[in-house]
Amino acid sequence: AKKYELLLNDRESQGRNYNYHKIGPKEQGYEYTLTACQNILDDLGMDYLDLLLIHWPGAAPLKPDDPANSTIRLETWKAMIELQKSNKVRDIGVSNFMLLTYVMAGYAEHLFKHTGVLPTVNQIELHPFLVEKPTIDFCQKHSIVIQAYSPLARSDQRLMSSPILLEIAKNHHRTVPQIVLNWLMTQEFVVLPKSKNPDRIR
Repeated sequence: AKKYELLLNDRESQGRNYNYHKIGPKEQGYEYTLTACQNILDDLGMDYLDLLLIHWPGAAPLKPDDPANSTIRLETWKAMIELQKSNKVRDIGVSNFMLLTYVMAGYAEHLFKHTGVLPTVNQIELHPFLVEKPTIDFCQKHSIVIQAYSPLARSDQRLMSSPILLEIAKNHHRTVPQIVLNWLMTQEFVVLPKSKNPDRIR
């Protein structure tokens, strides 16, 4: 996480936003990925991206357990490595690569076995109701930054009304969301909160 913070600080010092995008399931495959990245750069009018992620371990329209996913995923990763080498992408990573939640397991190891390159980032759903310790342990072992999306479990009322969290929040004069976000940040996860409310975004 410290490496990621340095990257963010570097971008802020240049007076611009940190730009990252994802290769969607329909864009996977070597040539498709190269084209998708170039289209993103053209649309933004930029020379390179700070971070590019594989959005999902599987490719569309394949089913999650289709063996062809492995080949397409690897070709996608090879294309991203090439984009990084050509300075069109600064860092490359993955999203939703979780060891227990989905049918496919061990895909990050598979990418590394065939390319020698591990993701810089793994963006996963992470909150008190969903903590995949094997995934977290793997990422931390290999210095892969964990980005936590949906950190408030999509405002699930079971979370917001949890007696334990309400008690902790009361004792610390904070709200439940503040307690949960702090819990994630103290573990050096990069937290990605989301809001449609302009006042909360500010």
